[in-house]
Amino acid sequence: MTLPREFRSRIASHNRHAIAAVLLCLLGSSALWAIGYALIVGITLGFLTSIHGEEAAAGTWLLLLPWWIQPTAFACASLLLLWGAIDRRFLRFRPVSDRQIIGWHVLGDVLLAPPRLTFGIWDHLRALIHLNEKQKCEAFALLRHIHHERRCSLSSLGSLLSGPRRLPKLLDALQLIGWIGLLRHDKEWCYIIPSTEEETVANLMHSEKSEEEAIGSSQP
Repeated sequence: MTLPREFRSRIASHNRHAIAAVLLCLLGSSALWAIGYALIVGITLGFLTSIHGEEAAAGTWLLLLPWWIQPTAFACASLLLLWGAIDRRFLRFRPVSDRQIIGWHVLGDVLLAPPRLTFGIWDHLRALIHLNEKQKCEAFALLRHIHHERRCSLSSLGSLLSGPRRLPKLLDALQLIGWIGLLRHDKEWCYIIPSTEEETVANLMHSEKSEEEAIGSSQP
């Protein structure tokens, strides 16, 4: 099977965006954790200065970070990560609030920004598509079948592959690049081509057919 260039480039483009997102999450989480540690240190120094400021100015007291500052910062980071894990587990798909007034309700989102970006590194790494040439051909065959049938249940797609265990991986790859979606129909989940991608997928099938005809005509 000859895969269209658009199919390969779509996968490559998705992986480039995923890697860029990993780097952004890594930079963002590192910066926010550093800012959080700086705030803890600054608040601690401010508190100690308010108590021993005159002694420090007179030289009778040396202003140093207490020994417990690193354990305290580590404990705060651990609590934020635990909170972020609970939020990720139970409130991951919670609809975004439409409140227009900025108030105390956004404090939780601000505090959860470092752990969310930290978890985002792993999420984007998992979103990378790793398919060999055979699996890419199988994924394209699945896409062509879904495009032809308009609506396909998971059970009907399993018979298309010699190794059904690869089916979830191939379907996930097609979903990640945005060319298929899920639709609830008659108490069963079905795979469809999203309306926003119907024209793109149709052109893809047409280009695949044209490339096969061109290769066939060039052969003696």
